[in-house]
Amino acid sequence: MTKGQLEHQLSNKLNKFLKVHLGRGPKDVKTKVIADMIVVRAMGLLNNAEKELSRSDSEGPDLVRSLKLKLLQIYANNLKLLVDDITGEEVVSIQKDFDTTKDEMMLVFILKDNLEETLEISNRQVV
Repeated sequence: MTKGQLEHQLSNKLNKFLKVHLGRGPKDVKTKVIADMIVVRAMGLLNNAEKELSRSDSEGPDLVRSLKLKLLQIYANNLKLLVDDITGEEVVSIQKDFDTTKDEMMLVFILKDNLEETLEISNRQVV
């Protein structure tokens, strides 16, 4: 599997996962494999109620952000297993943040090994 194919597969699976577990799938997901990291940017996750709450007062954005991050924390093991299963690499940690102003979430999966290098080696052997 090429790096681009793997990134595409991860984006699709993460999109489905977020739809099921956060109540709404993102409008767009971009995934990049960089050395021992998988960086995911998901955009367009807020529903209408969350958007309104984010604009309502000074506490609104923090409430929505806290909710999204708490849900991600609850499902962290499921996310790790999903990425482990697709990549064959062990996820050692997940870094996450959510920006309510931009309606975008960032996930960074830290892997035990350098996946980008592994993909390059296996693709060289195929050619």
